[in-house]
Amino acid sequence: MRIALFHAKLPLTGVKPSGADVYVARLAGALAAADHEVETWAFGAADPIARTRRRALRPASWGDRKVVRQYVAPLLLNARSVAAADVLHLFGDDTFFVRRRVPTVRTFLGSALFESLTATSTKRRINQMITFRMEQLAGRLANARYGIGPDSELLYRADGVLPSGIELAPLPAGAKAARILFVGTWEGRKRGHLVHRAFMDHVQPALPAAQLVMVSDRCDEGPGVTCVQAPSDAELAQLYASSRTFCLPSSYEGFGLPYLEALAHGLHIVATPNFGSLALLQGTASSVVGVDELGPALLQSLTRSPSQIARDTEDLRNRALRYSWARVVALHEQAYGLAIDRFSQGVRR
Repeated sequence: MRIALFHAKLPLTGVKPSGADVYVARLAGALAAADHEVETWAFGAADPIARTRRRALRPASWGDRKVVRQYVAPLLLNARSVAAADVLHLFGDDTFFVRRRVPTVRTFLGSALFESLTATSTKRRINQMITFRMEQLAGRLANARYGIGPDSELLYRADGVLPSGIELAPLPAGAKAARILFVGTWEGRKRGHLVHRAFMDHVQPALPAAQLVMVSDRCDEGPGVTCVQAPSDAELAQLYASSRTFCLPSSYEGFGLPYLEALAHGLHIVATPNFGSLALLQGTASSVVGVDELGPALLQSLTRSPSQIARDTEDLRNRALRYSWARVVALHEQAYGLAIDRFSQGVRR
């Protein structure tokens, strides 16, 4: 199948990507590995994706300017030739793309409505509400539409869920250090500052040798605290492999790719309730707790016995198996088939 994927941005070496950027890039690679002809569309430069073709949209700066990307860039798609593709898969910023000459699938990577409800500024709250209305309009233009998680599936009356995929990571030999890993941003809905505070107030006084590694745009200093910005995929994988606990206390996640990455490495996860954490982690050996319980939960996670760690690791990796790329690619193939059938019958979702 000839598949074109559109997402405004894709990962670039040395620049911290969003979870959505990583998801689309990994999906492109997985589809190509399954012998599909894959072309990615994005603004500006992006790291090469094995066995795929890349079409860089211009001007490149539009990929970094949200307002322009959201309101103007979709118009460019109307002038693009997509005749060579059997299906075009869109992941956002497509409201004004109305000249659709091939079957289209739209995946909603979370919900702007819930992002507006958890926004920390009035400007962002208003923008996300506008985005939500635009997303509703965009969904009507697609031949098939999907959520990446249960909330987006429900809000956009989707045909189902198309999650991200993952492969199990090899387990390192020997016991891991008492290390907590966070992947996200210091402020905003990722709330990295809460992990730092919980570590400094509860974990570090009880376990002076404990470490906190924050893959973040910034973080405050403190004993045992290390901040890492924009690690490579290999470096990030090593951080997961060398950590004992993962913590992401987001106020909102439509899916939560870092949770899935932690599952694949068998890390015990401490999270706060949100759509992503509840969908991915409920029923596993993880701790989904309130903000005030983060510190005690992290301390308890680091002080588990070796036998408990072994049991938890097996349980968590078993959950990750539900999201193998083989299964996820099969779900996407079904979605593309549905869009092609509807397009041939002149049906939009």
